Amino acid sequence: MINHFTFEFSKCADLNAARALYRQLSKQWHPDLGGCTEAMKFLNLAYESWTAGSCTHEEHVTEQALAKALQAVLSLGLPESVTVELIGSWIWIGGDSKPFKDQLKELGYKWHCKRKLWFWTSAKSVRTYNKKADITELKFKYGCRSFSSRGAVAV
Repeated sequence: MINHFTFEFSKCADLNAARALYRQLSKQWHPDLGGCTEAMKFLNLAYESWTAGSCTHEEHVTEQALAKALQAVLSLGLPESVTVELIGSWIWIGGDSKPFKDQLKELGYKWHCKRKLWFWTSAKSVRTYNKKADITELKFKYGCRSFSSRGAVAV
């Protein structure tokens, strides 16, 4: 029975579809509505396991925007003297980036005057944080991945 429910949830494209399926199946299998207690337990288990591995629609949109912004900046063909780093869900650009100032602005990057770095973040991921923290502290707290214009990732 659990395999049947797991299979049904595997067809869902997103969290909203999974919720709709869960509502539909729970009306069919809920013990108060003439269903079986064991079947309802399996349904709950299948739904919980599917939703545990999925992200919300907002998180998915943010991830897509982040990937698009990262790809856009890497396609500029930046020299090795320019650093591109992903720290948490923020993209930071440092080094000799002044010649690319106008292109970075067009891509939605902003200049952080205290850190002397360009940054990008999606509007949905803006959070309050310690504005006095230096970039090294942010790297330690949120993790950091460096990218080059060749697309190679240095972890």
